[in-house]
This record gives sequence, structure tokens and C-alpha cells, in this order.
Amino acid sequence: MEMEAQLEAKKLELEEKKLEAQLRLQSNGGNASTPQASGEQLKLDISAFAHYRDGNHPAVFLSNFERQAQRYKVPGEKLMMYLSALVEGDMAVVLNSLPSDAADDYNAFKLQCLKGSS
Repeated sequence: MEMEAQLEAKKLELEEKKLEAQLRLQSNGGNASTPQASGEQLKLDISAFAHYRDGNHPAVFLSNFERQAQRYKVPGEKLMMYLSALVEGDMAVVLNSLPSDAADDYNAFKLQCLKGSS
């Protein structure tokens, strides 16, 4: 059981690194240099967003997340980057189980979460 938790933590860490790399590529216009090398700071401010914890209702969390993202004008293509920093437990498992071509697709993620919670 502990080994599964370690494996899941490693998956989350790798997914976070992948998302950071994708963000760097997008923000640098395809240039793969690191933010530090180009003098930029990569900062994701999630302090104003509610976090998902095991036991929370997925539909309620996602509804609140959408409202918060709209309020803070998060671009649609960055929703999953923000969301990945806000979820844990069963919702993180859903996030990591998405195929790589759907990893940035908020609607695919939402569909899987709501399917699993009903």
C-alpha cells in the first residue's frame, strides 16, 4: 500500500514537471530555455483558489474552480495547469489516468471526474 502511495506521488511529481515544461515552451514561443536562463520567473499563483481534498464533492469543486478561473481570467489553455496544482487523492488519480493527448483537456478531465462520482 505504501509503495502505491510512493508511486502515485512520483507520478504527480512527473506530471507537474511535464506541465511546467509545457508552460515554458508556450510562454517562450517554443524556445525550450528555462525561465531562469531567459531571466523570467515561472510563477503559478494558486493562493486564491480552493483546493480539492479527498471527500470533497467533485462536481461542487469543479464548479467553484470554473468560477474562480473565470474571475481571475485564467486562459482556457492554462486551466489544467492550475487544476493540477489544486487536486489530490482520487481527483489526482483521474488526472494522471488521462491519456497524454487529453492531459490538457479540461472538459475530458471534468467528464472523467463526474463519471466517477456518480
